[in-house]
Amino acid sequence: MHYFIKSFGPATLILLTFTIFGTSCEWFRKDDLQDHIVGEWNVKSFKVDGMELKGSVITNSVLEFDEYEKKKGDFDWSISYTDGTSDFESGSYEVDVDEETLTITDTDGEKLEFDLEIEDDELEFSGNVDGQNFIVRAEKED
Repeated sequence: MHYFIKSFGPATLILLTFTIFGTSCEWFRKDDLQDHIVGEWNVKSFKVDGMELKGSVITNSVLEFDEYEKKKGDFDWSISYTDGTSDFESGSYEVDVDEETLTITDTDGEKLEFDLEIEDDELEFSGNVDGQNFIVRAEKED
């Protein structure tokens, strides 16, 4: 070990240390995606094929993701409409940290997969559902 340190020098070892920790921090950042999704999210934008539905069709929408148990977590999604009706979906969810995707499975077993981005307290998931392009943006509640 002493020979190794002498032959490479302190500067090289410091650089090597930063490289190892930098790589591992990226790994932790991705794993944080699973942790950071946990909580209540207030939907700010709900677009289908480019048309904004939040405000014109949807009055309120809240997503709640529970903590992971083993490889899945539970979710609840409530949507209130301008005509006074509402929908409520629940089921399980999975976050693939490598692919950065969110898969939700409702209680009937229907699976939907979305691309997932979370930055600070802003979440966006997007994907194709029954031939229509969905983009949902939400802010995390305190």
